[in-house]
Amino acid sequence: MEILKLIASFLKIGAVSFGGGWTVVGLIRDEVVGSGMMSDAAFRQAVAVAQITPGPVALNAATLCGFQVAGVFGALAASVAVIAVPLVAMGTVSLVASRIRWISKDRLGESLRIGALAMTAMTAWSLSSSDGFSWRIIAFSILSFSASVWTKIHPALIILACGALNLALGFILRA
Repeated sequence: MEILKLIASFLKIGAVSFGGGWTVVGLIRDEVVGSGMMSDAAFRQAVAVAQITPGPVALNAATLCGFQVAGVFGALAASVAVIAVPLVAMGTVSLVASRIRWISKDRLGESLRIGALAMTAMTAWSLSSSDGFSWRIIAFSILSFSASVWTKIHPALIILACGALNLALGFILRA
């Protein structure tokens, strides 16, 4: 029964997960934590592992959640389910768009970017709201955003620097 619940959840997530990546993580959290399949702590650990594992974070998170809920078969079921609807939708849209010439690709792209931005913001909110906002979350968000926009520092270095700085602050503030 858990497998069917897992498949239904990840089919639903795949069906509404426009933008992929971090836009999906908040949806996965709401689905697997909200339904009681995983605890919030277990989900956070799965997302942390999904971030450092090569490949798309949403697919990795689905695989890890599926594994924690129902083992290897759960991992396979969740992985296939989360990509099934987008693959079918992508094929259908490509087929229709190639036959209809009046669709503006610029307008379509802009619409999808706006949706992806909103979903990414929702994911950031859902992952941080359970702990509550702190001055560190706000400071690191502003710092990393500023460094990304106004410098040529590689994003991986910004992520590593924020992690190291937060770790150092944790040690200093506990002492």
